Amino acid sequence: ARVTSAELEPAVLEAAAVFDARALVDPRVRLVRDDARMALRRESARARYDVIVSHPSNPWVTGASALFSVEYFELVRARLAPGGRAVAWVQLYETDRDAVRALTRTFLQVFPWSYAFRPGPASRDLFLLGAVEPTTLPADEAGFERAFTAWQRGASGSTPAAAPTTS
Repeated sequence: ARVTSAELEPAVLEAAAVFDARALVDPRVRLVRDDARMALRRESARARYDVIVSHPSNPWVTGASALFSVEYFELVRARLAPGGRAVAWVQLYETDRDAVRALTRTFLQVFPWSYAFRPGPASRDLFLLGAVEPTTLPADEAGFERAFTAWQRGASGSTPAAAPTTS
């Protein structure tokens, strides 16, 4: 498996080197120093990914709102391999309920088969998992663990995986 990671903020890359530099030196990882949207646009039109994870800053931060737009989600959709999944990390703190509803509706416009997850009852984060075609998820934690382990071992095929992020 290969991973492409896009990061715009140099301080995030510097922090990564301090906390865990493995991804920065792993030959399977291609680091793109750019905005996730621009990184996807610059990819070949033939580039396809099993998974695209977007971890932008809060939607109200200048520039980050573009990573919660229909145009961005359509670009993500266009770059997904058949059966691919999109994940959007939504930070709930300092974001009002109406904004969360609006960006969730926007995500659903592009990814009609979607799920929303919070890591825990007190979590201030929301993860939107989207697909273009009907999909099912394991109903229990053990099922998620099996699916993740199978994916790590390459059971999902040879299509490269991507994890574009931006600050």
